[in-house]
Amino acid sequence: MHLLILLVFLLPSDSVTLYLVSHGWHTGIILPEKPIPPHQWDIRKDFPGARYFEIGWGDAAFYQAPEPNGYLALRAVLYPTPAVLHVVGFTSSPRAFFPCAPMLSIRLPKSQFLQMLSAIEQSFARNSSGELIRLQPGLYAKSYFYASRDTYHLFQTCNVWVARILKQGGLNLTPWYALTVSLLWKQVQPFSTPVPPAPECKKS
Repeated sequence: MHLLILLVFLLPSDSVTLYLVSHGWHTGIILPEKPIPPHQWDIRKDFPGARYFEIGWGDAAFYQAPEPNGYLALRAVLYPTPAVLHVVGFTSSPRAFFPCAPMLSIRLPKSQFLQMLSAIEQSFARNSSGELIRLQPGLYAKSYFYASRDTYHLFQTCNVWVARILKQGGLNLTPWYALTVSLLWKQVQPFSTPVPPAPECKKS
């Protein structure tokens, strides 16, 4: 822990803080809008005024289903299937937006943050005009699903995708060994700091 604190202070002043949030079986990446250059992240037009973006990735049929079921889950695991990205834009702090969800913060040099951002952008599918393919409204708040270039399968789960993105940001992770939230978070812990839950979530 002391080494982690020391590393935080040694990071360059232009470092960027991002977050991971757990939804039980699924992990989302939360990115701040401010350090993203104007020429990148054209998804902004769908979320005017957003200060943060949560990005999730997963099987298209299961993720977008009004009531996901065992058949869709089994299909996603057994066969390579189309994938989607789920993007949420919001203005409050990540902890205020997800007051009780398990959360980790990660600080990266801005150069590594931008490498990670580029990896996320490459996961989006685009039409013949180079535009993002927006599919339908998302699961909560102001959010949308977008088509992905990647394919979901047993060894490319949502948490493996997150690990792969973080690895592009310079974290020494083994993506194929991050099949579940617990396996992903165990790998990320040395590079992160837990974010305490909001006061109203703490047990008396």
